[in-house]
Amino acid sequence: MSKQTRYLLTVDSATGTAVKLERLGEAGDLTEVPLSSLSLAPAGVPGAAPMAAGG
Repeated sequence: MSKQTRYLLTVDSATGTAVKLERLGEAGDLTEVPLSSLSLAPAGVPGAAPMAAGG
C-alpha cells in the first residue's frame, strides 16, 4: 500500500480564499506549508499547469 500525505486547508468562509495549508504528520502533528506550494491540478497530469493559490 502506498503512503499517503494528508493536508488540512483552512479557507475563509466569507471570501473562499485559502488562509492556511498544513501537512498532517504520522504522529498527528501539523506542519504549516507555504500557500505558494498549493497546486490546483494533481501532480503528474499531462497538460495540466499548476496554479498557485490566489492566481
